[in-house]
Amino acid sequence: MPKVVFPHQDIGIVSGGSRGSGSSLAQTKERLERFCRALLEDPAVSHVIAYLDTGEGSSHGMVFASLRDLSTGRASGTEVAARVVARMGKDIHAEYHAQAPGNIMMRVGSNSSGVSYILRSEDDRLLGPATRKLAKALRHHPEFADVDPDVDPPGQGIILAIDRDTAARVGVTPQVIGNTLSDALGQTTASVVYTTHGQYNVVLTVQHRFQRDPEILKQFWISPSGGSASGSSASNTIRVVTSATASTTTSTGATAFRNQIANSLAGGANASTGSAVATGAETLVPLSVVARITPSLDPVAVTHIGYASSASLALELAPGVSLSQAQAIIDQEWRKQHLPKEISGELQSDEGDVGKSTHDSEILIIAAVLAVYLTLGMLYESVWHPLTILSTIPSAGIGAVVALDLFGLPFSGMAVIAMLLLTGISLKNAILLVDFAIHAEREHGMTPRDAIREACLLRLRPIVMTTFAAALGALPLVLMGGYGMELRQPLGIALIGGLLVSQAQTMFTTPALYLLVARGAAKNHFRTY
Repeated sequence: MPKVVFPHQDIGIVSGGSRGSGSSLAQTKERLERFCRALLEDPAVSHVIAYLDTGEGSSHGMVFASLRDLSTGRASGTEVAARVVARMGKDIHAEYHAQAPGNIMMRVGSNSSGVSYILRSEDDRLLGPATRKLAKALRHHPEFADVDPDVDPPGQGIILAIDRDTAARVGVTPQVIGNTLSDALGQTTASVVYTTHGQYNVVLTVQHRFQRDPEILKQFWISPSGGSASGSSASNTIRVVTSATASTTTSTGATAFRNQIANSLAGGANASTGSAVATGAETLVPLSVVARITPSLDPVAVTHIGYASSASLALELAPGVSLSQAQAIIDQEWRKQHLPKEISGELQSDEGDVGKSTHDSEILIIAAVLAVYLTLGMLYESVWHPLTILSTIPSAGIGAVVALDLFGLPFSGMAVIAMLLLTGISLKNAILLVDFAIHAEREHGMTPRDAIREACLLRLRPIVMTTFAAALGALPLVLMGGYGMELRQPLGIALIGGLLVSQAQTMFTTPALYLLVARGAAKNHFRTY
């Protein structure tokens, strides 16, 4: 039977976007507008909201689409996301992704199915080759409709290698080079100008038209002295070249005086004096003399999960393929490809980590059964009668699983919740029989056979009424549609199936087990109380 942590839900929303490496803001905006048009053309989409980063060189935009009501007979959110991405087609410069988020989800991938395989390693150099190698192997399996390494392609970068020997000879330190680049490209706040209406930051930077061309770095000049200036702020990138020092000094002093008067009238205690950044000529060193500038292709971002670097494979499962089947195939290919032992991996989805959830569910059920056994053992002062009562639990679980399988539903966290509820109801039915029989034996001196027979006659109606009341209470969970039915239906179906099977088992096998325990006690094979 397929296993998931929580069923995928349709809440009437599709989210997605586009991402690409090295794209300008205008290119990203154009792709995002085309993606919005593709969404609006889908008959299931009502309206779309999109946004993108406003930072220079942004390459990522997001889209949120609201779907029409389920009563219109529209397709599911997952189907809408898949066909919109298919309509966009393949783009060598960007990747489009869309998914239908649910109320309960743990997003780890950006593909339509929300299923990803996460690889972790402390050595990020191993992740890239291993991810591509595993992706190539998984593409040969028909269980995966699409396998895509969910990482951005490398973007254009620049490596600035400082020639420390040359820099030391001309008196330039790495710190001075760093300050120069920060002042020119980092939007450093050089000063604050106060006025009667507010304050304004004076940002030191080169013009935007120069920031788009890496060749601008070859025109940088470095001050060996660190760029000390006689003005209010120091910088390493700008100097004032003067042909007549005296006249420039006089003009600069007059400008500074006027700014000081204006700022003092505005009430600025720390206002800019208006002095030039540098007022004297000095010898500068070209950046290209003390550093080598070479282009490179670097990752746009390095993803970390905890303290380890990570990469992921976005997986699109074929129809009818469960997460447990996908996990088995990945484990098989992992062994065949002999991936480095420094890399670990796990399958995750919108519904969570399947392996961890299954293990936790088993522990939860075992702990609940153990707590019930200890409580009943202390109540009846017996080791074996609690086992008679607990014998109804397997039948309830079998009934729940069979009911889910008949309706084609996977075993999920909602089924575990239903089993915990069934544990209480089925145990209650058995307790009604066993408790009455033990009381009849001890208080009225009846034989075990007569006691359990009397219990079945007198407790049949309460047991049947309780079972059918609980089953009818769960029936609306199965019949109700609308948003959230993906979570309600498995819960209701598992409850009704488990109740019906445990009801039959309680009335037939519980009396037989009670008599078996009583006969054993009569032969002194074991004590009952």
